[in-house]
Amino acid sequence: MYFVDFLNIDTAFNEIIILNIKEIIDINNSLYKYSELIEYYNITYNKKVVVLETLDDVQKELTKYIEEISCGKTDHLKPYKHIYKDDYMYISANTLIQLELVKTAKEHDYFGSFFWYMNKTNTAMGRRQLKKYILNPIINEKEIYRRQNYIELLLNNPIIMYDLEESLKKIYDFERLIARVSESTITPRELEQLRKSLASIPNLKQSLDALGGEFSILNEEIDPVDDVYKMLCLSLGEDLPRSIKDSNIIKEGFNDEIDRLRSLKTNSTKWLLDLEQEQREITGIKNLKIKYNKIFGYFFEVTNSFLNKVPDNYIRKQTMANCERYITQELKIEENKILNASDMLKKLEIQVFEEIKLYVKKEMIRLQSLAHKVAFIDVMSSFAKLSKNNNLVCPKYEEKDVINIIEGFHPVVKQGLKTYINNDILMPEDVDILLITGPNMSGKSTYMRQLVLIIIMGQMGCYVPAKEAHLKIIDKIYTRIGASDDLAQGKSTFMVEMKETAEALTNATKDSLLIFDELGRGTSTYDGIALAQAIIEEVHQKIKCKTLFSTHYHELIELENNLEKLKNIHVKAKQENGELTFYHKILPGGVEKSFGIEVAKLADLSDEVIVRANQIMYQLEDNHTIFNKDTKQLENNNEQELELIKLKLERIKNLDLNKMSPIEVVNFINNFKEHL
Repeated sequence: MYFVDFLNIDTAFNEIIILNIKEIIDINNSLYKYSELIEYYNITYNKKVVVLETLDDVQKELTKYIEEISCGKTDHLKPYKHIYKDDYMYISANTLIQLELVKTAKEHDYFGSFFWYMNKTNTAMGRRQLKKYILNPIINEKEIYRRQNYIELLLNNPIIMYDLEESLKKIYDFERLIARVSESTITPRELEQLRKSLASIPNLKQSLDALGGEFSILNEEIDPVDDVYKMLCLSLGEDLPRSIKDSNIIKEGFNDEIDRLRSLKTNSTKWLLDLEQEQREITGIKNLKIKYNKIFGYFFEVTNSFLNKVPDNYIRKQTMANCERYITQELKIEENKILNASDMLKKLEIQVFEEIKLYVKKEMIRLQSLAHKVAFIDVMSSFAKLSKNNNLVCPKYEEKDVINIIEGFHPVVKQGLKTYINNDILMPEDVDILLITGPNMSGKSTYMRQLVLIIIMGQMGCYVPAKEAHLKIIDKIYTRIGASDDLAQGKSTFMVEMKETAEALTNATKDSLLIFDELGRGTSTYDGIALAQAIIEEVHQKIKCKTLFSTHYHELIELENNLEKLKNIHVKAKQENGELTFYHKILPGGVEKSFGIEVAKLADLSDEVIVRANQIMYQLEDNHTIFNKDTKQLENNNEQELELIKLKLERIKNLDLNKMSPIEVVNFINNFKEHL
């Protein structure tokens, strides 16, 4: 259980969304203005009027509430811990969604997300810890370097790293198992899983000691809880059942009375088999059988063909269609012994099992501490494996206001591509803003996203996707990437864009990172340019933090002449013979063309629309206006006809018949014929 300090109620609600919290207790009506959002996110909202003056008061009230909803079972809760959010990087909920940190934006799926890429853990505990690290990158440089040291030790000792992973693979989710012990819902098989997990700890500790350095220090802090392990080994049998109702849970030799009753039950079974064989020989009834049901207990079953051989001491109990059922005095005496032994054995095994659970429960805090350390080791192992398999590099943190990344790449995108162009991100002390121009589909958004992911990975303590990286500690990340509505709140795309921008400009510091992708495109061109320039100037003059700003407003590249810490960069693209080629390479300087019509052509917009769009564009460029009366439709213009013919001939020239099916060729010819 954690207490978290927030700068304000807005950041608190941001955290609620990030952590996917489903229940809120509002003790002073702080969240009244979020009532619609609370309903939209399907969050259970509890408002309590309670006077709480200290954290101790908060702890007592929370514990009381949890006891009410969980029937008093709160023993498994970890001790309350006070978390200061200032110790962690602030990531806005928008960034979480837009960067697909935990799940993909469209499919809302784990696969393809940043979490999916990062996850090389071997335990469920490590997986949960990794997710916490993604959502809470640290800003403590000393702790970052400590985690880097763990990774370096693992990478320098691949054999020991392999042994460590093998030990981790044998560890179950005993953090959850401990909670089930507290709730008295743990099954015999789950206690066996706890035992198997604890059995791997000595090998784990041996690997840590062999790694040396930081791992040796960590190893000394790890309590293997071997007394609990020994207890479970002595008390529990092997291949345990799921249910406590099944027998043979308690190991032979642990409890004398259980051994006695179990022996009696086993011997009784042998006695019944011997009696069955004896009666067959005495009576001559070859198919005589001893059977059992809950109504009559044990009985002899004789088929109708042998009824004439039934002895006089057999007492008829039940007549069936094909047989008769009998009992004897001797059989009933033995039955009482057997049933009493079985009942007593079951009750005693359940009693002893409850005592074992109670023993484990008393050591819960030690087990929770062990689980936490195993999760941490698993995450460090995951970082090392990820770094090795993907050629990641250890970032260096500078005292200067610098972000210099050599041959960086987007870790998730590169996974799915055969060829990927790495790019530098160079922001020395004299550059705060990189203004990025270039066509759509050329890689501007990927370039900006990769910087955010590199920053987050570095401050998780992991190596980063680059050949070389010199970074600064970032305290907050705000992003505005892509277009989206918030229809639930009645907000348009542009309104959402402006609100997210306002949040960034209000809360960012000089140590923050801002990412703005195509800001201002949701309104008129002149409005958009004006807003974009004003926002850039605000960041440059007042906030002075590292910022990436992509735009199609080419007028903005002139700002490089007026703002000393703004630098133009662009994505290389080349138009040749009517074809547009993307190089996905970032180069210095700005470009004055977005190739929007060429991209529309790639999207198979009709030739007529492409030609007309080019004609309008030339007129707009000549007139320097968005619209005037001279921009007319010239249907019979010879120049337009020639352009259309040129475009269609160009399409024919560029056809690759070897890659087309017969039906595609026929459709192309029909389409061409219609337009001639």
